[in-house]
Amino acid sequence: MTSADLVVNLAKRVVPPKLPRNPPITFTDEEARHLIHPHIDALVVELDIANHIVIRNLIDTGSSVDVLFVNTLKKMTLLDKSLQKVETPLLGFTRNIVEPTGTIVLDVTFRTLPKAVTIKVNILVVECPSVYHTIIRRPTLHCIRTITSTYHLMIKFPTPNGIGELRGEQGLSRECYELATKFKTEQKVSGMIEVRTEPLKRPATQKPEGSGQE
Repeated sequence: MTSADLVVNLAKRVVPPKLPRNPPITFTDEEARHLIHPHIDALVVELDIANHIVIRNLIDTGSSVDVLFVNTLKKMTLLDKSLQKVETPLLGFTRNIVEPTGTIVLDVTFRTLPKAVTIKVNILVVECPSVYHTIIRRPTLHCIRTITSTYHLMIKFPTPNGIGELRGEQGLSRECYELATKFKTEQKVSGMIEVRTEPLKRPATQKPEGSGQE
């Protein structure tokens, strides 16, 4: 299997929810007034992943594979969950070859309650140092019809209850950048990773049709 085949197979396994039609999605100047300008900060958000509240998730519209790091999986106590083996090496973030640990299917929820949408995502698991817990990329963003504004550090998406939104944290984004430039070894980087694990309180009405949730 080639790297291109792997990308296609991972994308096919994203389970799209059935979403209603909504009014046009727009962004206003007012929604960016709380940010420090000018900025070129990355879009870093909080997500609900497999019943865990996970911070430091990078929204990356420029790549084709969703990535979750082994250190994060360990802290979520999900490393023992069955992983699908992957034998195809990928070109890493620093142009080096990365051997994937495997793939895993997890529920990922984008939400600012009461507006939320949950999908099952087939995520590539890799073992390498990172200040991020996951990198969410085009397949998942396309699946929930997300509109991204890096200027506003925000994404918006349709939900059964109207247009949902998820705001990035500018301070956290800058902290991640500083950590990435300061800590060079895996030990130092992984030591900065944290995962808050809290039970999700998602009303039954927030479960979109076709999401595959029980």
